[in-house]
Amino acid sequence: MVGRYTVSGPAPPEPDLELDGTLRTHYIAADEVEWDYAPLGGQACTQDGSVMPFEEEGSEAALYLGESNGTRIGSRWDGVEAACLLHHKY
Repeated sequence: MVGRYTVSGPAPPEPDLELDGTLRTHYIAADEVEWDYAPLGGQACTQDGSVMPFEEEGSEAALYLGESNGTRIGSRWDGVEAACLLHHKY
């Protein structure tokens, strides 16, 4: 879907703000972690609330999240976890 919009008329007035805040320094850290998208070891969305192991017959999750072997992507992937810190010592 493509649309074209035209905005016309006077620009809104600039807000009259007096900035008298405090200068703050924020620190952000990034840690490399291994994410496990199936930490219970199987498909946890079952009718009775049980966990269906990947190896069990009929487990659709096993098609994708079973043990990584070239045809499956596996359930564990490297990712990044961000943290906001209050000091510079990481």
